[in-house]
Amino acid sequence: MSSSEFLHGVNYAPPRSFGTILKANLKEALFPDDPFHEFKNEKLSTKLIKGTQYFVPICQWLPKYDWKKNFKFDLLAGITIASLAIPQGISYAKLAELPPIIGLSVAPIAVVVIGCVGAYWFKAEKHGIAIEGIAIGRSFSILDNEQIDGNKEMIALGLMNIAGSFTSCYLTTGPFSKTAVNHSAGCKTQMSNVVMSVCMLLTLLFLAPLFGYTPLVALAAIIMSAMLGLIDYDKAIHLYKTDKYDFLICMAAFLGVAFISMDMGLMLSVGLALIRALLYVARPPTCKLGNITDTAAYRDVEQYPGSSGTQGMLILKLGSPIYFPNSNYIRERILRWVRDEQSFENSKRNEVEYLILDLGGITSIDITGVETLFDIRKCLEAKSIKMILVNPRIGVMEKLLVTHFIDKIGKESVFLTIEDAIENCRFSLKSLGHTKREDVEFA
Repeated sequence: MSSSEFLHGVNYAPPRSFGTILKANLKEALFPDDPFHEFKNEKLSTKLIKGTQYFVPICQWLPKYDWKKNFKFDLLAGITIASLAIPQGISYAKLAELPPIIGLSVAPIAVVVIGCVGAYWFKAEKHGIAIEGIAIGRSFSILDNEQIDGNKEMIALGLMNIAGSFTSCYLTTGPFSKTAVNHSAGCKTQMSNVVMSVCMLLTLLFLAPLFGYTPLVALAAIIMSAMLGLIDYDKAIHLYKTDKYDFLICMAAFLGVAFISMDMGLMLSVGLALIRALLYVARPPTCKLGNITDTAAYRDVEQYPGSSGTQGMLILKLGSPIYFPNSNYIRERILRWVRDEQSFENSKRNEVEYLILDLGGITSIDITGVETLFDIRKCLEAKSIKMILVNPRIGVMEKLLVTHFIDKIGKESVFLTIEDAIENCRFSLKSLGHTKREDVEFA
């Protein structure tokens, strides 16, 4: 790179193309664990085979299945799960105010797709671990210090609900309780889920009409026993002690489902969770940084009350992306920091001459966010305060370059570290020289 691309150690390389950015973002969003790295240098035919095995794992494990060694265990485990799934399926259908046959229809679809297509057991033949849900799968994998692929589970859930939509199935997910039963029953491979699906299909085809006469009292008993088994008192107490808002969401879901309806309980809990998420988005964290004594570190002055500010400078750290929902708040919050700092400095007969913004925590910025920075700079110019940027990340730097914000403030106003910014700003501080003159006159 030419020397013109660097100043103060900051990289001003030309922005990447749209295609490069889109490819990188899609890859990170869809495949964060890079599942195809093992065969990216293989032939096209090999890539197609291994890619199919990745998305449809039954193509990988079924040809290698050891019928003599594993089938008897999987047969017993599959029948055990089916005996649990049949009454539970009917009960949950009643709870959702659906016909009993719909509850029975969910189980075979869920098990076939999850067990045979998506929820590939990580080294299942060796460990006997059934991965039927991302959370429960991770819990089981931790026991053997292994790592599972959550992407396969998400693919399985999507395919499961797509397939179920053709038979009017209720939306479903991986059955947590059945995973523990499957494991305890001695399953060895995914074949236990195939056995269960066959049992459920036979029940659905030949015995389903008989279950329509099941007494509601019996179904209610099944629902109550299942619900009581799902209550984790220790977890609720832990939530109350550590995060009151999470506890509120938990109790809203539980009480809503138990005393009103399942839909109302879900709406209450999801609504509260969305409110908190929106608050996080609309009110991102900002903090004032100060120097910790006898170190070169700059940290939040609220977290470290003993840290000291830098004369003539206000150092702020922004900790979230800047975009439309929060841009107005960020502008008002920064200007309020400046106003409060000026009031404090005026009491000491000093002035704020530099606003140093640490952008290391900002992962992205949109056009509205850039316009916000322009507005902040304009307001600061009216107060004779210069804006300094520190450590903008690659995506942010590219957006600031193409919108010519860097040209507006000048490359000399962008630094790699806070220490470099402070060191360069000290030479032009007016307040520092004014303080020295007052000290001489007082002496």
